[in-house]
Amino acid sequence: MDHYTALENVTMFLLSETGSIWGNWSGRMPADQQRKLFGHYLGRGTIHIDGKEERIEHVIKVCFGTDIHISAYYDLKTGELYNEKNVSN
Repeated sequence: MDHYTALENVTMFLLSETGSIWGNWSGRMPADQQRKLFGHYLGRGTIHIDGKEERIEHVIKVCFGTDIHISAYYDLKTGELYNEKNVSN
């Protein structure tokens, strides 16, 4: 799936879930839904979709839930997928 199709799918998803293409959505999403929506499986944690920044983040809780860590994100502007292996924190 190219990033233009993913951007279109995510835009329609945000419009239906939040009422705005610039909205923010956060929640759990099964692997098959992630692949169908934006063509990648980011992981089992919480997925944050930011319509304004055109970015999808996979967030996991660390240290007994008192801290969060972004383990991967998908940039819809460029179609680039970043994960812990190629992102320096």
